[in-house]
Amino acid sequence: MKRHLLTISIICLTVLIVLFGDSSYTSVCSKSASHYEIKAAFLIKFTDFIKWPETAFKDEPNHFVLGILGKNVFQHMLDPFVGKIIQERPFKIKYFNGIEKISDISGIQMLFVSQSEAPHFQKIFDTIDTTGMLTISDTPGFIRYGGTIAFVNQGKRISFEINRVSEKRAGLKISSDLLQLATHVYRK
Repeated sequence: MKRHLLTISIICLTVLIVLFGDSSYTSVCSKSASHYEIKAAFLIKFTDFIKWPETAFKDEPNHFVLGILGKNVFQHMLDPFVGKIIQERPFKIKYFNGIEKISDISGIQMLFVSQSEAPHFQKIFDTIDTTGMLTISDTPGFIRYGGTIAFVNQGKRISFEINRVSEKRAGLKISSDLLQLATHVYRK
């Protein structure tokens, strides 16, 4: 258990350094990062531990695209990564302002579904094709509807759960390292 907490702490610090840069490390450590700053860092870091099928890039072969469905809880936290290379492609963000925009969701590799869309999870998963798409949320129950990764709060700590069924349905390959860091891995 101590080893697991140490590993999580090291990863969180690494992610914060990557997110805010070395020069900001002191100020980041002196003030606590918001939950969404940490979740934004996780989103970017997850890409190092997941393999997407080449078919995931058929609509936008020259970009790695994160879609945000619903309220943009990250505000401008992900902006520093736009244009940076992720999965050998420049990073790009697309915003979908609510359930009325779900028919527009395609050509993205990651979809963060905001809590504002929780009442519509069933419709979202019934409507969009998640092949080649990592779906993520921080809303309780997201995994039950077919989400791949759900952030969970454990006291002051942020962790995540992984749905292997959703991973396989999407054609993704999540590394064993990331699976070991998850607080729970659903296999059925």
